[in-house]
Amino acid sequence: MLGLKQNFYTTSTWVIVVAGMMSGLILLTLFFASEAKRTSSKYQNLLQERKEIDTQIHRLEAVMKRIDRHSRSMNNVVMSAVSTERESTRTTQKRLAKIQSSLASISKYRNDQESSVNLVSRLKSVSSNTQKLEGALRGFVTVMKHSEDVFRTIPSITPASGWVSSFYGERHSPFSGKTIIHKGIDIGSDVGQEVIAPAEGIVEKVGHSPSFGKYVVIKHAHNIKTRYGHNSVLSVRKGQKVRRGQKIAEIGSTGRSTGPHLHYEIWVNNKAVDPSDYLLDRKLEDVSSSSGTINVGGEEI
Repeated sequence: MLGLKQNFYTTSTWVIVVAGMMSGLILLTLFFASEAKRTSSKYQNLLQERKEIDTQIHRLEAVMKRIDRHSRSMNNVVMSAVSTERESTRTTQKRLAKIQSSLASISKYRNDQESSVNLVSRLKSVSSNTQKLEGALRGFVTVMKHSEDVFRTIPSITPASGWVSSFYGERHSPFSGKTIIHKGIDIGSDVGQEVIAPAEGIVEKVGHSPSFGKYVVIKHAHNIKTRYGHNSVLSVRKGQKVRRGQKIAEIGSTGRSTGPHLHYEIWVNNKAVDPSDYLLDRKLEDVSSSSGTINVGGEEI
């Protein structure tokens, strides 16, 4: 019996010890589980806080970039303002220098009132003369414009190259032998030599007559007309406007003629005048009859 009691007590002791150890393990397990849960919760909170910090860092970086851009822009504005201010300062200094120079010049004349009065009087006189000169110049310009218009519309150049084989005035007709009035001049030349308009105008007539051959009549300003006879070719038509120097025909020997030449007449107020008075581009001596054969022709259209 005694041995059984001792075995029972020994077994109970071990059971109690094992139970205590199991309880301790359970308590430790529960403790570590609780700590792990709290640690996980703290870790998640730390992760969330890190995300928020990262977000704030990104925002701060964006703000810093904007601040940097604004800083550069403001720096450019400030530099431009500084440059403008410097330029303005230099301009102001130059103006001040000019003003000082002008003041110095004025101060020289303040000491002499009489000189100042004389200077003002002279300036008024110069101003008056200047106004008169401007008026004269305006009148001169008007006259020149009018002269240019007159020169352009009045026949004043030789209508063809060659020599004068017959002048204006009385002469013996090569056909009748009688003394007649030659109403123009004859310019001898080669067949085909161009005939030009000596001034601008409008072609009044083109045609052919037994005495004048192929002819052209041009009406100019100031009641002036010019006539061109004995041509071989006519290059204009009735009603055509021609300019000064424009080709109107070619020299020939059509009609009643003794050889190729141009019969040239100028009529003013329906009266024939001497064309040599209007040849301003050359002297008649330069186209005298000694240069070639005398060619004459009829006169009536």
